[in-house]
Amino acid sequence: MSGKTGRGYRLEADIEKSREESNWKKVIELAEHLKSRNQAGLETLANFLIGEGKLESYLEENPPIEANVSKAKTGLADARRYLLMCIGEPAKKGEVR
Repeated sequence: MSGKTGRGYRLEADIEKSREESNWKKVIELAEHLKSRNQAGLETLANFLIGEGKLESYLEENPPIEANVSKAKTGLADARRYLLMCIGEPAKKGEVR
């Protein structure tokens, strides 16, 4: 991640700790804060983290079994949207590869 000020390191550490603990709600909250910084490349990273958090949260509540397939199509739409933002043209301009 970037933002190598004291706050940047702290935010990076908090995000990583929350990911390790599978605290996806906190990851999403911290990623929203990261996104608000308006620095090049951070928006794409934040979108990835939000998408990851939404996907993981969904999977914790809805195991990937045949009975949940139709529910997943609608329940994962938001996660999909965030993850797709990471591979589009705006992401390429942010030099995230």
